[in-house]
Amino acid sequence: MSSSTKLQTQPTKETPAVTPHRQKVRARLRRGLMLGANFGSALDALWVNRLRSLLTTLGVVIGVAAVIAVVILTQGATTLLNQNLAALGTNTLVIFPGTATSAQSLTVDDANALEKVPHVANISPVLGISAQSIFGNQNWSTRVQGVYPNYQSIQSWQLARGRWYSADDEAAAQPVAVIGQTIVDNLFATTGTNPLGQTIRINGQLFRVVGQLQPKGAQGFANPDDVIFVPFSTALSRLKNSTYVDQIQIQVDNARCG
Repeated sequence: MSSSTKLQTQPTKETPAVTPHRQKVRARLRRGLMLGANFGSALDALWVNRLRSLLTTLGVVIGVAAVIAVVILTQGATTLLNQNLAALGTNTLVIFPGTATSAQSLTVDDANALEKVPHVANISPVLGISAQSIFGNQNWSTRVQGVYPNYQSIQSWQLARGRWYSADDEAAAQPVAVIGQTIVDNLFATTGTNPLGQTIRINGQLFRVVGQLQPKGAQGFANPDDVIFVPFSTALSRLKNSTYVDQIQIQVDNARCG
């Protein structure tokens, strides 16, 4: 052994190698810290601008609600249109008046001429009248429609009791009426009176009730049960002496539909 002092080196601790797994863990930690910091900053900004944040949120809520309301209204309108088309049936046509120069152009003569067209099973002009109906001390504002007797078939109206007026009633312009459920409810229900055979006043004219319709129920904003039907000739002579009609409804036969 030499006299010189031998230097002995001590083992040193090596820095662990950075593996790909550790790199991924560190990256995730950094992203998490950044996300937390950003979230905290966002909360601080919202708190500092509380009123602006509230108004922004309110605007978003109102906007979403408006879009939902428009969608619901559109769907409701589509449903109502489909219901009305289904009520008319696949073999029913409605002719409305109106040209570029005149809003009134349909007459009874037009309806009588169309009746001669092949495959027309039923046809009726429609004369509408806004009217005040009265029975006893009860009164109700409603709409009266002067139509031919076969209008019942065109619109598939069913009777709860009584009868529809006849071709003889039409020919003689008899003052008879068929009333809807809403008329019954407002003129007769309070006293429990059977409307059949009762005399009501329509715009001051006396009419005898001969039939009560089966209710169809409300269809959107329309109420088909709020109606009184009278012979077309009677409507012309007693309620509205008009050259023109509001519309003409046509029902074609099944052979044409097929």
